[in-house]
Order: sequence, then structure tokens, then C-alpha cells
Amino acid sequence: MSSTLDITFQASDPLVAYSPYSEGDVTGGWKTFIPSAETVPSVNNSTQPKGSTTKRTRFNGSSLTFSFYGSTLLLYGNTGDGCKYTVSIDGGAATPYTASNQLLMARYDLGQTQHTAVLTVEKVDTFFAFGRAVFSAPLDGATRMVNETIGYADSRWVSEGTWSKDETTVPSLDESKLIQITKTKGASATLTFQGSAIYLKGNLMTDHGQFTIELDGQTELFNGTAGYLFQDALLFFRAGLDAAQSHTLKLTNVNDKYLDFYEATVIRALNEDSSSPSTSTATHSSGIQPGVIVGATLGALAFIVAITLGALVFRSRRRRQRRLSQATWRARYLTQPSEEPTMVHLPPPARPVPLRRADSSVPGYSPVHSSSQSTDLSSEQPHPWRASEFATSSINTVLPPYQ
Repeated sequence: MSSTLDITFQASDPLVAYSPYSEGDVTGGWKTFIPSAETVPSVNNSTQPKGSTTKRTRFNGSSLTFSFYGSTLLLYGNTGDGCKYTVSIDGGAATPYTASNQLLMARYDLGQTQHTAVLTVEKVDTFFAFGRAVFSAPLDGATRMVNETIGYADSRWVSEGTWSKDETTVPSLDESKLIQITKTKGASATLTFQGSAIYLKGNLMTDHGQFTIELDGQTELFNGTAGYLFQDALLFFRAGLDAAQSHTLKLTNVNDKYLDFYEATVIRALNEDSSSPSTSTATHSSGIQPGVIVGATLGALAFIVAITLGALVFRSRRRRQRRLSQATWRARYLTQPSEEPTMVHLPPPARPVPLRRADSSVPGYSPVHSSSQSTDLSSEQPHPWRASEFATSSINTVLPPYQ
């Protein structure tokens, strides 16, 4: 079972390049078309189109080009009567198609790699409208995918030139996002990451200009100019990356017009079966050399045998010494003939001299302990386990008087 990325390029995304131009009169190129006149509020008291937009043309020879990674491709849009167009994949033959229920073309037999598609309007009487491109990118061997959003405030972004930070409201997402903005020619932002795919989002507007994306040394040019404000637009997408390698993405402003972005999203394809902890542990264990294992085992056995023999010898000697000492004791105390013990008469002990308070007749006397003297031990250092007892009480030591 493999996971699949389903990606959509909207007609307004800068990933789609238009010729002769992307915004102007339809009789000479392409122009953004709003399905209805209804709009929604946006930043700075402006508005933006509600719903999906299309790019329209009435110029014979108009074309659009985009690159994608995947094995299937579907193009959506609409045409007027008598319109003729062709699609070429990777420089191949230009194949004519006929629109049906807003489906301009479909290919399901593409190889899983990076492709370039070119749609050319051969003949148009009324209009030709392009809406979006949808493609699928299977990730072989991946059982699931994990997305990591890396905002501009993340320390992995390295900026050069003059950038400013701002907060903008995105009505289509019903939330606010922090953006990184520049109007400095040559200003750049670089991100180093690991993953299978990455995409970058930002804003498009009439005062925005061209920018480049450099991924692992390959540079592409995009146009951020749009007839309306398009928020949360897809500025860049790339799949089919080696997840085990480190990749570098660099965003650069080409001229002195505005360029901004919200965040980058890195997609990691995971294979849970091959990345389980038990498999990893077994792999590390098998790396030990057999000679090391055998040598360590023999050394341990020799050590155990030596300890055991030493213990047996020690116990044998202890038993021998115990038997000798017992024999000596019997020979000395049990085998000797009994004799009448000699009685030694000791004089009676001297009567103790009673101690009296301030009795100076007794040399060295100091009235430390007496029946009326108490010793407070609360000032001594208590044992840590009984500190509470010493903190709340004292001990009185009273010696009884001599009889």
C-alpha cells in the first residue's frame, strides 16, 4: 500500500506561466476572469474574488506551461464553440483534445517523474478558459505521510536583505497568518530541510513582481503579479525528492516590487514497517563480530571458574583451622586433670564519697549534673531523621543522689 499526493494548480498560481502575457486584454493574451461579480473583504479595506477564477483568452496561439511531478494529469476549464487546442507532454507530439463537462484533457499513463505540460490554443472564436490542473504523485513504499509547517519565524529560515514581518487576515481560511515581506531587489530567504516534497505559500497582487526559486542548485523564474489580490497562493511545489538527503530551497526577489510568503510545508513519506524500533535494534545487534562474542564468553567462563575454585579453597582452609582450634581447646580445657581452684580474696570496695553542691573539698569537682541541674540538648546538632523532635522539645538529664 502506497500513499498518493493529490495536488492542484489553480489558474492564478504563479506555477502556471502564460504567453504572450498573463494579465491584459483577452484579444492579445490572457486575463483573469471572475465567475461572478461577488467579492469578499480582504486586507487594507480591499476585496478579493469569491470562488474559483479562470484565465481566459481570445488570442490564437496563446499558451500556458507548467511543470509537475506525478503519473496522472487532468486539466479543467471551458471552451466556446469551434475552439481547438493541443497538449504536449515533455516535448512530445501536440495532441488535440475536445472539452467535455469542463474536462479539457486527462492522462493516466505518465511515468512517475518530473514532467512539463504545454497547452496551446490553436483556434478560438469566442473564448478559451483554463481553470486548474490536478495531478497525482504516488510515493512508493510509503504507508503514510507527515506534514511539517515551517513558518517564516522558524530559525531554519535564513534571510538576507531587508524583510519586514506583518500579520494579515486570510478570509478564505478564516484565520490570520504571519507573513514575511520585502521590496528589496535581491533579498532572499533560504530553508534547509529533509523530506519527499515541499510547497511554499504566499500572496499575489498587482504590486508584486517576479521571483526565483532555487532548489538544490536548479533555479526557476515565477511571476507574482496578479490582477487581483490572491491570498494563500501556491508559490512553489516540488515532489519526488530523496527523503534521506538534505535539500536547500532559496526564494529571491528579482526586482524592487513586493514579494511575500507565509510558510513552507515539508511532506515526509514514512514506511512504518521498515522503520519499526524492533527492526532497527536487530540490525544494530547483528553488527557485532562473532570473534568478539566468543572471546568475551570464554573470558567470562574462566573468571567464574577461578572465583569458584578460590571459594572452595578458602572454605577448606577455614574448616581445617576451625578443627585445629577446637582440638587445641579440648586438649587444653577438657583433658587437663581437675584441680582445686585457688580462691583470691579481694578487699571490699571503698564507699563512694557523696558529692555536694560547691563541695570544694573534692578535687576536680564541678557541679555539672545534680538533682536540680538540667541539660538542654536542643542546641546540639540533631540527627536528620529526628530533627522535628529536637525542634519542639528538649531532654532533661537528672542524676539521682548517692545513697
